[in-house]
Amino acid sequence: MNAKQHMKHYLDALLLELKHLIRVLRLKPYEQTCIHELRLILKRLQSFTFLLNLLGAKKIHLSKPLNKLFLAAGKVRDLNVQLALGPKIAADFWREQMQPLWLLRSESAMKKFLRVLKGFSFRQMKRFRQRLKCRVRKLEKKQIFVQMVTLIRQELGKISDSPIHVEDKAWHKLRIKLKCIQYWLEFLVKTLKAGSSYSKIHQTLKNITENLGQWHDRVVLMQQMKNKQNGVGRKQSQGSKIDQNHLPANPSTNGLQEQIGLLVAALKAEAHHFEQGAKNYV
Repeated sequence: MNAKQHMKHYLDALLLELKHLIRVLRLKPYEQTCIHELRLILKRLQSFTFLLNLLGAKKIHLSKPLNKLFLAAGKVRDLNVQLALGPKIAADFWREQMQPLWLLRSESAMKKFLRVLKGFSFRQMKRFRQRLKCRVRKLEKKQIFVQMVTLIRQELGKISDSPIHVEDKAWHKLRIKLKCIQYWLEFLVKTLKAGSSYSKIHQTLKNITENLGQWHDRVVLMQQMKNKQNGVGRKQSQGSKIDQNHLPANPSTNGLQEQIGLLVAALKAEAHHFEQGAKNYV
């Protein structure tokens, strides 16, 4: 099986698993594990549309119905994470000032997710699958491995060479980029068997994106709690308040930036493994 066939098989497997999860969720819509798995599969599919856009001339995007499903599931996930995280940051303030509203928001997000899930058509997914296969078919099978590794090195190099500002949104965008690269590396390691060196790089990148994800969840919720405390956009809140002197500071990103630099260095150092891996698919 060559690299192009591997890619077709990989994408088909993702779509098949997605179809299965949609069917399960229509029977058991409150299964949070299934909602999480649904989001991960849609993230992988989205990352491969980005990849195909970089490798080919004709653009492809996650279809509107799939994107709608992804956004609805993401909202459910975010609110559930915040409901679990809030008491750990400021228990009394969260319970009195935030939790009632967040429970209503979570219920509303779940209702929207159920509407999107019910209205989703498998025929729409079939058309998306056909477009994906068409894009993969146009790729040069002898160049897929080389092009993918080259792209990964280039994208990580851009991140390493560019100054990263400390704004929350900048780090969130960085995590999205790194997550894409992580899924490309996952395909190289688990499907194309790229070798132990790439496996280590993939694991390092996975650790970085997990740390960034936890950092982002905490920072976003803390900002919303501060806004509530300060009465931003609304009348000043009464009752329990966050003691500003004891409110935890935003988690540091210094260590993560250093990890990204080390990751790029490791990838550059594995040039001989890259060359050997490329030969296996030429």
